[in-house]
Amino acid sequence: MNINGVCTTPSPAPVATLSVTPSSCTIAAGDSKTKVNVSYATSNATTVKLVNGLGTTLSTALSAGVNVDAFLGSNDYQVTATGSGGTTVQSAKATCTCAAGSVANGAVCAATDSTKPVLSVRGSTPAFSTTSNTLSATIIVDSNGVLGANVSRLPLGYMTVVDSSNAGRSITVNFTDASRKAVQLVASGLSYATAYTATFALPDLAGNTTQLAVPFTTPAEAVWWPPATITPMGVKVFGANQLPEGCTSWLEPCWKEAVRNGIVKFVDTPAKMVGLPTANKDRSVVFAYSEIQQPP
Repeated sequence: MNINGVCTTPSPAPVATLSVTPSSCTIAAGDSKTKVNVSYATSNATTVKLVNGLGTTLSTALSAGVNVDAFLGSNDYQVTATGSGGTTVQSAKATCTCAAGSVANGAVCAATDSTKPVLSVRGSTPAFSTTSNTLSATIIVDSNGVLGANVSRLPLGYMTVVDSSNAGRSITVNFTDASRKAVQLVASGLSYATAYTATFALPDLAGNTTQLAVPFTTPAEAVWWPPATITPMGVKVFGANQLPEGCTSWLEPCWKEAVRNGIVKFVDTPAKMVGLPTANKDRSVVFAYSEIQQPP
């Protein structure tokens, strides 16, 4: 190269090599990482930097071999060598998988277990409740200790509740404690005196799936008439009880439950119904009073 009449030799470009040993690594059961050796060499460079895939600097020596942590999946490394002749970049990677007898569970290689999980229903029958106009059933299912080795939790998507026609019902599922070894399923919108089956399925990391079917029949609707409280006409009554929020129709279970429990009060009258079937002939006319709770 001629500069101002003087011949000069261009600066040589930096040279860099980079390798990872082993490039295919194995993580032992119960661990989340292993060690690999990242080695590089450079020439014609004045500054050098070795970084991992997160941009963390591992070395700035001109040439070096460093032992670093490698995790499940692809672990990327890059060395950049800079000199008066320019910049050179080299990349390499190590790919880590779980050792035989273990599988990835999040970031950890969990040991597989040939013992299938065991599911059991807590208590003999579901607990039934009626809130507003909705009949619900609550079922709690426990798992044995195998769950901790095989899976991280009971999967929410594997819970179903259907009736004999395979019509599904709305369900919500919650873990009962921090260990996540039990779930509470609440099925809502059920019909009275109807057979249902709740199904729980628990896949483990060894490829097994344990299923538990819980058949149950909802109770018959409770007798709610005649009312628990009927006051004769002319007797002084005090105050109206408040119905639950959203309970606005006598067709709703919540209203019938309020009648049965005496929340809704009735006053008898001397008037009689006529033109009714014989079984209801001359039935007294009554009127009810209560207070409807308005939403905020």
